[in-house]
Amino acid sequence: MNFSIRQEQPKKWLVLLALFFVAAIAGIFLSRLFQPHTSPLAGGETTVFNRTSSAYEQPASGLTEAEMKQHRQGDRAFDAVFVTAPAQVNPGLGPFFNNASCGGCHLRDGRGMAETGQLLVRVSDSQTPSAKSAADPAKFHAEGSVEIENTPPVTGLGNQIQDSSIFGQIPEARVNLEWQETEGKYGDGTSYQLRSPKADISLPDGKPLTKEVLTSLRIPPPVFGLGLLEAIPEQTIRDLADPEDKNRDGISGRPNEAWDVVSKSTALGRFGLKANTPNLLQQTAAAYVNDMGITNPLFPASDGTTDIDRQ
Repeated sequence: MNFSIRQEQPKKWLVLLALFFVAAIAGIFLSRLFQPHTSPLAGGETTVFNRTSSAYEQPASGLTEAEMKQHRQGDRAFDAVFVTAPAQVNPGLGPFFNNASCGGCHLRDGRGMAETGQLLVRVSDSQTPSAKSAADPAKFHAEGSVEIENTPPVTGLGNQIQDSSIFGQIPEARVNLEWQETEGKYGDGTSYQLRSPKADISLPDGKPLTKEVLTSLRIPPPVFGLGLLEAIPEQTIRDLADPEDKNRDGISGRPNEAWDVVSKSTALGRFGLKANTPNLLQQTAAAYVNDMGITNPLFPASDGTTDIDRQ
């Protein structure tokens, strides 16, 4: 009997100890959740405190009912998977594309991964001085031929390789990803290993790209917070540029002038990895046509038709 009592007491202490740790962790979590923030928040009053895998999908706080409805509509459009026409739902994929949905590359509104099916390859012709003197645009298919200023397109490829196609079509090229590993040492003698991706690209005839074709691997960037960037007044951005670093902080920002396909004029570039797109509408429309092969009012097919007509 005494033996069983001595066994029961340690079990009770273990339970109490476990409850203590649970309460302590919960207390720390709640204190951090409700304590006032003294440092600036990246999203200001729209900042969301969420550490789950769906953190980037959350709507900004304080939205009206109408704004929340718009957010949900955007979510559905972002996750919509397109298929080949004709179809009752989401037709128009391809004939050449990189992925069938926005969410297929920008995972849960966050950054994509460096793997085939998510990353893409931008290309340009180093032998052409500028996009304005590039080859005849008729030699490019509508999907994937949206020009990027000062980036001469490659005949048959445009400015982006679409490595997928619908049934009956052959992808523009095959992209295989290889990793190159390098080793070295820090100043204190600590060893390190790094790896960098290299795209092995072959055309449909099995030949590699010519040496004149410049390539750049791109990982899909995160898409959260873009509305906040678009809301910043243009003059505010220009005032912060400081191209000659007059304030001597070591930063000499220069605004990029991008082409607005709607106004047919240059405008302040805000979006894209190199700020080569002026607004979210154009950024989204270009992604539809370049990444999914879906023509739209901003980037229609050569005959003026579109796969989607909503703006």
